[in-house]
Amino acid sequence: MSEPRPLAKFLSVDASEADGNSEDLTSEILRTHAHIASENAGKVCRTQVEPAHAVSHNPGVELRKPTLDRQLVVARYREDLTWLSRADMPVIVYCKDSACEDSSHVHLPNRQREAGTMLHHIVDHYDDLACLTYFAQGNPFEHARDFLKRLKVIYKSPTSLTTQYLRQHPSPEVKAKDKVETVQGFMVRYGDATIDDHSGSSSSRWYNPATWPYLFDCVQPKPLWFGYGAMWAVPREAIHRRPLTLWRHLLEVCDSGFNNPGTIWTDPPINPWMMEASWYYLFQDPWLYPHHRKWDETVSLIRAEASKKSENE
Repeated sequence: MSEPRPLAKFLSVDASEADGNSEDLTSEILRTHAHIASENAGKVCRTQVEPAHAVSHNPGVELRKPTLDRQLVVARYREDLTWLSRADMPVIVYCKDSACEDSSHVHLPNRQREAGTMLHHIVDHYDDLACLTYFAQGNPFEHARDFLKRLKVIYKSPTSLTTQYLRQHPSPEVKAKDKVETVQGFMVRYGDATIDDHSGSSSSRWYNPATWPYLFDCVQPKPLWFGYGAMWAVPREAIHRRPLTLWRHLLEVCDSGFNNPGTIWTDPPINPWMMEASWYYLFQDPWLYPHHRKWDETVSLIRAEASKKSENE
């Protein structure tokens, strides 16, 4: 493999150049990532070899050296969690059942479905995420019968942990268009969010086309892949590639999901189902799928204000 271009050059690519050579640019970025990955082969968590305090996207807060290699984050309502005794890693359960009195759980309002749980964890633990976080539903087995076996895999990149949405849904005709991969011996299935039949109703469109331009500053890819059931294994650096201001914004604007069967579009176009359709790309590299600069600019403004305040003290 030839030596890749210095990373800084990717940041200075002119928009016209990127449009004209997007395929070449994408290939070169992927080659660069492969080069970096080869240099870090064998390391469970790249952040373990970084300084104990690294610069965070959150002004005033430093990224702490991770204390956990792996952590399972469970979004629960009233599901039976006896299966957690077989999960060989630290677990944090976010429970949205108001009647739950388990003091070991983190209690959240019953809104935003699993998307709110994932965003809550990312925002609250942005500076001390585990090297690898597994996000799961309270009953993960309807999406992956071999889920517990998948927890034994150390994933090097963001990977869906599911093989299906439900056995009977979507239809075989829709599933035939899925992207199916094998990751370390396990089948992983991604659906195309733009296929209307994902709504379960031939008269309703599931994916809101306003969601992509709301989040990303690039052309929407086709097909638009998403992981069924929103269960993911995510290395912490994949989350840190997006600023905390973006994750916090999504938590704030995400619709509650009340009285919505998943087919009602919301304004802003962020709700639990559109988050399910967006995780695949939010966890990808911003060089390939850049978010809007306004969230980065917000970080810069806050940092400038914090610096000015510090100088005046």
